[in-house]
Amino acid sequence: MFSSRSNRPSRVTDETNRLEKERLEIQRKKQALEKQERELDLQKRKKAAKKPVILQADATMRMAGPLRHAGGERVQKRLPKKEARSAQIQFAILCLVFFVLVALLWRAIPS
Repeated sequence: MFSSRSNRPSRVTDETNRLEKERLEIQRKKQALEKQERELDLQKRKKAAKKPVILQADATMRMAGPLRHAGGERVQKRLPKKEARSAQIQFAILCLVFFVLVALLWRAIPS
């Protein structure tokens, strides 16, 4: 008359199966959401890589124009140390050659 319990699933088993299905569904949705977030992050990185890099100093220089003192005269940019030293040596040599030529001309002119 009574059917055995093994033939008919119990309410606990039904509930367990239902909860397991819900857990799997939530896990699939979570994975889909994570994938979507990764794709958005990748798109943002690609957009950022395509943008030209503008340094703050460059932007302010373009807006402000060339550097000027309070009086309005332009400011000359300085040379690097090595080039500045080289320019000083060249200038000293040219001055020495000029003074030697002047001295030779002074002696050559009869008084």
